[in-house]
Amino acid sequence: MKLLHIPCLTLALVSLPSTSWAGGNPTSPITTLFNTGVDAAGVSLADNALELHYTLTAGPVTGTPFVATSANGFPIPPWIGDSAISAHIGPSLTTDGPGGDYTYRTTFDLTGFDPGSAVITGVWVTDNGGADILVNGTSLGLTHPSDLLFQEFTVTTGFVAGVNTLDFVVSNVVGPTGLRVEMTGSVAECLTDAACAATEYCDASVCVDKKADGEPCVGANECLSDVCTDNECVTPRTTVTSGQGGIGGNATGGGGTAGAPGSGGAPGSGGAGAGGDPDPTTTSAGGGDAAGDGGSDGCDCRTTPGSNRGAGALALVALLIVARGAARPRRR
Repeated sequence: MKLLHIPCLTLALVSLPSTSWAGGNPTSPITTLFNTGVDAAGVSLADNALELHYTLTAGPVTGTPFVATSANGFPIPPWIGDSAISAHIGPSLTTDGPGGDYTYRTTFDLTGFDPGSAVITGVWVTDNGGADILVNGTSLGLTHPSDLLFQEFTVTTGFVAGVNTLDFVVSNVVGPTGLRVEMTGSVAECLTDAACAATEYCDASVCVDKKADGEPCVGANECLSDVCTDNECVTPRTTVTSGQGGIGGNATGGGGTAGAPGSGGAPGSGGAGAGGDPDPTTTSAGGGDAAGDGGSDGCDCRTTPGSNRGAGALALVALLIVARGAARPRRR
């Protein structure tokens, strides 16, 4: 009776809530970690039920273990009686099994959490002795004497991101053999933002609410708007770019050629210059400049009737005088 009473006191010590402030940072329970012989809610299963969270992966018998409770009598006692939160498991309905080492494996998931912050504490009892506890295949060097009493263990190393394995190796000589484990685990709430809700981010291993516009920030992941400018959360403004208008032609039309003077004809009219070509470098070209101005009109070189007759007579008289003077002999 004394042997049965001492483990109960130990269980009271390890059944405390697992959430704590490890290293100054809040931690969360590892919800995928289970005791032996329980359902998804952590409540003990009935005698001879199939174990849900542990598998025999190596040893004389492999596969799914069976739950063993006091309802079936021997080997309980002398094994410690089951409780509301755990029960023994073994390789058969009678708990009997061939001699050898049996490896019971359970798994738990640390996806999104900081594996370096994980801690598992608990107690285990075995029949016969406990040969080892391994995390992800690495031995912790923990053993259990064959005294049918709970023994405490703590695991702080060997964890990885994602799914982890925890193995309990039990040695059996002959006859009944089994394992019972009660444990809790804690881990920092987050390693990255992926472990948090869409409106939260990971800050010092804990998920906190993202910040509204105007609140101070260090990184964009801290803001609901996902924009941190000058250490302040802001909502980006939408910039509208207007289209570029067409550019008019840049060539100026040349003037028309002046009309040639006509003999008694009308003044020549200047030709109209052609408009300039559009600017070829633009995608939306405007029209050419206005047509060039016409050339200057040709001068009117005609004379009105009689207006040149006097001038022509005077010129003829002047020529005659010059000729007469040239023909007169000089006096001596």
